[in-house]
Amino acid sequence: MSEVVAQVIVPGVNAPPIPPRRPSPQIQVPAIPQLGAVQPPNYLPLPQNSFSDRVLQCNQVGAAGGLIGADLDAYVRLCVNQ
Repeated sequence: MSEVVAQVIVPGVNAPPIPPRRPSPQIQVPAIPQLGAVQPPNYLPLPQNSFSDRVLQCNQVGAAGGLIGADLDAYVRLCVNQ
């Protein structure tokens, strides 16, 4: 029967030579394409409805509610001036 002998490495005595360090490869990060410059947020106030916009909207709401003739006219007058 054969005996198993552990190999003992003693630094500086029977250690294998240290291989020279190779320079690590340069990793190139791809450039991210820019679609356009970032626009600053718009801080302008929201546009207000004009008088004619309010008349049109009140007419549509009144007609959708089934008002006709003088009833629709009275509704639009009250609605626009609110």
